[in-house]
Amino acid sequence: MITVLKSAGVKPKTVPTTGQDATAQGMAWILQGYQCGSVYKAVYKEAQDAAAMAVILLAGQTPPASLLNSTTTDPANSSITEPASLITPEWVTAANMESTVVKDGFDKASAICAIAGASTCSAAGIK
Repeated sequence: MITVLKSAGVKPKTVPTTGQDATAQGMAWILQGYQCGSVYKAVYKEAQDAAAMAVILLAGQTPPASLLNSTTTDPANSSITEPASLITPEWVTAANMESTVVKDGFDKASAICAIAGASTCSAAGIK
């Protein structure tokens, strides 16, 4: 969508758009003002959670309540719910990009800045 808006000559901060998965391109669009923010879940947190659940279940144990923080509903049958362990996503903007996706190594500053431009990254404190 942003590519279409840009090709139509729409200026930054005109049409509010958002993203998911915190890609380097999405981070660049945030810095350039074309995207308001992006949903991000730290991969290492998801991996830790999945590994803990796998070890517990493979051992034939029941996951502790402290690990199960929610429930999920079967999309084919809404009467079926199961316990779930859900990771809370973070909303990434220019203000917290350095301390989230860059710090976690999810996106490298060099990749974001290659797209957004060095001066745009510098102005946002992305190193």
